[in-house]
Amino acid sequence: MSETESSVTAVSRVTAGVVLVALAAAAIGWLLPRGPVTTAQALVSLVALVVVGVGVGWALRTRWAVVISPVVFVTVFELVRTRIDGPTVDTISLSSLYGIIALVGGRGIDALLLLLPLMVGSGWGVFLVRRSLRRRAAHPPRRHPVSRGLLAVATAAVVLLTAGLARPASTEPIVDANGQEVPDSIAEIVDVPIGGHEQSIMLRGVSAEAPILLFLEGGPGGTGIGRIRRSGDALEQDFVVAVWDQRGAGKSYDALDPTNTLTPEQMVDDTVEVTRYLLDRFDQEKLYLVGSSWGTILGTLAVQRNPELFHAWIGTGQMVDPFETDQLMYAESLTDARNRNDDAAADALEALGVLTGQVG
Repeated sequence: MSETESSVTAVSRVTAGVVLVALAAAAIGWLLPRGPVTTAQALVSLVALVVVGVGVGWALRTRWAVVISPVVFVTVFELVRTRIDGPTVDTISLSSLYGIIALVGGRGIDALLLLLPLMVGSGWGVFLVRRSLRRRAAHPPRRHPVSRGLLAVATAAVVLLTAGLARPASTEPIVDANGQEVPDSIAEIVDVPIGGHEQSIMLRGVSAEAPILLFLEGGPGGTGIGRIRRSGDALEQDFVVAVWDQRGAGKSYDALDPTNTLTPEQMVDDTVEVTRYLLDRFDQEKLYLVGSSWGTILGTLAVQRNPELFHAWIGTGQMVDPFETDQLMYAESLTDARNRNDDAAADALEALGVLTGQVG
């Protein structure tokens, strides 16, 4: 083969590799614009990108494939999903703790589930094609202990990640003083069809026959499963404690879209539907309803609509007038920024206030 032919072939291989990873990024960006948000989506994406990575590495035949593949993927992925909005997909902001949390919770998770397997697959593709070429040419094997060691570590990380994802979500059993599981207790996380979406509920109680207590977390967008798991042991002694991750929050994050369903009316409908599910499952006529912050709005409206479903309503951090609360918080934030001589924050708040009618 002439030098010209060899160059053309090399360009063709590089083009094929770049097109392959670009197509994968476009497909995932279109189908999963917020990244994988369910276990099934994460596992399928992970395996698919390992395969794509192998193909890219085989085509490029250079260790640069491990760098080129994620760069092309990120570029195309971000362009394709510009049609959606949200803190985890909008422009990156490191000026606040919230921005950092959004970066880690959004693009950080995407990097773990999408870029890591792609890079590992690319590394294996390069390794396999080079070994194949050396065998054909009868060349002695070349040693690259550092790169092979890194590939081995990254591969182990992907295997562990896959195993962790495949493990079903659970909550530890309720045990007695001797560490034995309490008979007739309940400790599980269930996915229930609520409002057309699978939404998650954690159920825990020393006795499955105890009265039900449904907890509504604040937010919107907050998850109470971890918090109530750590602080709700006393309640579990007397109730079946049900902690529901509302649509778009925690384990129900995949119920976020379409975002036009995130309305107070829909959320109240969901609250009533969760209530009816619990009453039917445990064969009870009423339950106790507890809400925190935003959850107190849902709880109040749900009780007003269907009072016959509830023994009692308990509000913690009871919301009374959300708009007035926002006005007070805005004024306090603006005063704090001025007192700290933080002109940038004060200017931003004042500009926001003009847009929202907070200031003249």
